[in-house]
Amino acid sequence: MNVFASNISDMEKQKQGITEQRSSVEKGIETKQSELNQIESDTASVKATLERVSKEINETNAKLKQQVEKVNSEQKQIQKLKQEIAVLKEEIKQRQKVLEKRARAIQTSGSGKSYLTILMQAEDFSDFIDRANLVQVIVKSDQEIMEKQKSDQKLLNDKQTASEKKVG
Repeated sequence: MNVFASNISDMEKQKQGITEQRSSVEKGIETKQSELNQIESDTASVKATLERVSKEINETNAKLKQQVEKVNSEQKQIQKLKQEIAVLKEEIKQRQKVLEKRARAIQTSGSGKSYLTILMQAEDFSDFIDRANLVQVIVKSDQEIMEKQKSDQKLLNDKQTASEKKVG
């Protein structure tokens, strides 16, 4: 019976050892499961943060693209203004030359006298009317040139101011 008792006692000890091992393994499994749950939670948190940051980057890139397009548009407008300014300056310069020639011609011929001379050289009343119309056309043309010169000079100043504002 001793042998039996000894076997039973050994078996009980074995059983207890196995139970302790099982308990230890179960605790290990619980610990690992808890760690796995924490890792999954951390992974989900990192994934959410990554998605948020990615969305912010996309939004920032879209805003940057809009700003680049706006800058390009402004640069095109500035370039167009510069071209318009150059054209206006040339037109003003050419018109100024015409005005200077007209002023010299008027000064050397004495405009009031030359207009009067033109009218007085009429051979008859019909010729006088034709000459009066001609003088009127010349005077009107001179006035239109002066008005256009003033208008273009103002437009030039406005465009230069607009260009400076866009550049600045």
